[in-house]
Amino acid sequence: LKAQPELLALIKDEVNVKVVEVDEKIAPPVELDTTITPELKEEGDLRELIRQIQELRKQADCALGERIIVHAPAWPKDFEDDIKRQTLAKEIIQGGELKVEKIK
Repeated sequence: LKAQPELLALIKDEVNVKVVEVDEKIAPPVELDTTITPELKEEGDLRELIRQIQELRKQADCALGERIIVHAPAWPKDFEDDIKRQTLAKEIIQGGELKVEKIK
């Protein structure tokens, strides 16, 4: 039985993985590699930070397209542009606790 792309995409989405590999020589059961690499951990931390910033935007009653300044104790510098783009942050400033500031 050859793996169908739609089925592989569904499995990928349902188990929240980046890649589904099928070895046609091996019959079920299915094995999942649940190893969290440093890169996957960083991506997960990034998604969590963006989620927290979006929640703070909501609590601050920011308009949909309103730009903000983010104050954060730490963030993955390699993804700073992604954070800014996804949260509409003009800048990210090193600070004690995570908070957002509306731009006046």
